[in-house]
Amino acid sequence: MGATASVFTVTYTNQDGTTGRSASYSMPANALSVGQMFPFTLQAGDTGIRTVTQVQLSIATGTIGDFGLVLLRRVAEIPMTVVNVLADRDAFALGMPELYTDACLALQVMCSTTNTGIILGAVEFIEG
Repeated sequence: MGATASVFTVTYTNQDGTTGRSASYSMPANALSVGQMFPFTLQAGDTGIRTVTQVQLSIATGTIGDFGLVLLRRVAEIPMTVVNVLADRDAFALGMPELYTDACLALQVMCSTTNTGIILGAVEFIEG
């Protein structure tokens, strides 16, 4: 997306079916890394998105690159408070979240610096 500050605005239908809602993300003036994800701030009172109807950028991408929009449902969150120190949660600590049969699971790390240290992850599933 280049190194120019910009604002991404998404128009969506919220969890209750209310249309015309908007979410935004203000990208700072630095180049994004390949594969980097960032969260949008939903409109007050909204907890989810059913559909996206429009995506608008405050600047043109030109020939710099492209982007994708991913809608996801957070299943669990494990805080990493110190670099290179294990943080784990079992099913009970995570509230025993339901995993849907058509789920596509992925791990995401929200980095606050360009040098995060070693990030390791392991996931175990139980059924029954």
